[in-house]
Amino acid sequence: MTNVRYTDTQRLKALEVFDRTQSATKTVRELGYPGRWTLHRWIRERDEPPAAPIRRTTLKRYPLATKLKAVELFTAGMSPDAIASELSLNSKMSVYAWAQRFREEGKWGLMSATERKRSAGIVTRKTFEKSLPDDAAELKKLAARLSAEKAVLEKELEELKKTTASTQPTSVTSSKPLWGLKQGR
Repeated sequence: MTNVRYTDTQRLKALEVFDRTQSATKTVRELGYPGRWTLHRWIRERDEPPAAPIRRTTLKRYPLATKLKAVELFTAGMSPDAIASELSLNSKMSVYAWAQRFREEGKWGLMSATERKRSAGIVTRKTFEKSLPDDAAELKKLAARLSAEKAVLEKELEELKKTTASTQPTSVTSSKPLWGLKQGR
């Protein structure tokens, strides 16, 4: 059976006939539409005010200090409900998750990706671009120095490849079977 879409005028007409006949079965017989369950749903929706639409809350990201404070309060014995209300958290379930992550991974587990990069000393592109000089002459000097360093490193890599290639043992194929296995099976 397929879902049928009814227009607003069809819906209003069905509700008028129902109000006159006071019977869902008679309304469906007279009009030929809708099904009894659909008609009952329309009556129910007409009598009840429409419910407010469910608004989805966006996920909120909390700073490391808030997470650490929540874990500290939780380990001290405070309830997750009380912690969530005190720290203005959207959910008490975050407290449980943070406490578990802190037990398993420590402070590192509570950090966001950007906080981990910052604490590990990894320079992001944005911070690197901010650290570059604004003067064109200084940028040219920096580019020249980096190009020279790159050339030196490439030469060192070539030399390293040559020396390691000459010292690596070559594979020798033997006609003897390995580990005492018999040939010809």
